[in-house]
Amino acid sequence: MNQLKTMSSLFLAFLCLSWASAMSIQEAFKQNLISVDIQTNETGTHYSEPFVMKVRNLTSAKLDLELGNGYLLEPVNEEEQAMIVTNRLLASLSPHETKDLFVNAMCIEQSDAAPDEDSRYTFADLAAPELRKLSGFIEENKRFEPDAQFLMWDIANGSYPKESIHAFKIDDYGQVQILNKENEVLNSILSSTPDTIEQINVHGSFEMNLSRPKNVHIAMFNENNLIVKELFKNPQTPAGKTELEYEFNSLEYEEDVYFVKLVVDGKVLISRKIAMDFYWDDF
Repeated sequence: MNQLKTMSSLFLAFLCLSWASAMSIQEAFKQNLISVDIQTNETGTHYSEPFVMKVRNLTSAKLDLELGNGYLLEPVNEEEQAMIVTNRLLASLSPHETKDLFVNAMCIEQSDAAPDEDSRYTFADLAAPELRKLSGFIEENKRFEPDAQFLMWDIANGSYPKESIHAFKIDDYGQVQILNKENEVLNSILSSTPDTIEQINVHGSFEMNLSRPKNVHIAMFNENNLIVKELFKNPQTPAGKTELEYEFNSLEYEEDVYFVKLVVDGKVLISRKIAMDFYWDDF
């Protein structure tokens, strides 16, 4: 048994040493060692695997490649979101091999549109330190979730003094929170809760039959494909047939059309269009 443990430790050490010498995808692209086409992942969201990076090894040598956490991907179209990589990506390509690499990233520009099938992205520099702190926490805890995306937007928008952002934690309700140097939870300087007296509630549900427990959430998106509200979340939705209900107050939202999406293990399975003028006209 001790011999087996020793062999396993040596193998892991070898893997770590191998990846420690990996070349960045950006540098390999710059040196024309690879071709890269960053495409939109149609089943992803802008906070969980929004991109598929098609990478081809143009050389006759094996390449070990890395896309580091915290680097930015910038859109060719300035009206679309800049994105921060939230999970270190490692890939090994044989000579002249092509691979599709799925990229975890999050938006840092809440007012811009999410990428669509026509979007094109390029490599950029490292993000600001306070954003990289959160992207590192997201990778460590696998928090490719709406609450982390909303927090990323808040930090990017200056809702928190960046010098006060020391660490992060997941609270008892499964939400990511910011801690200062005294390990106290920070409150957003821009946070406010609007008083809503009138309500026109929109109800709906999705039916599923899961073969095993899965991470399920239901979220509301605008026409720019940006998440505006999470309506349901259960990281351990049990196996079997289940009906998941959602509800929101239509008077809290000003746009004409929204989309309610069922997201399972980070992939959009169902998208439902909601025409808001139908509910407003009934009020």
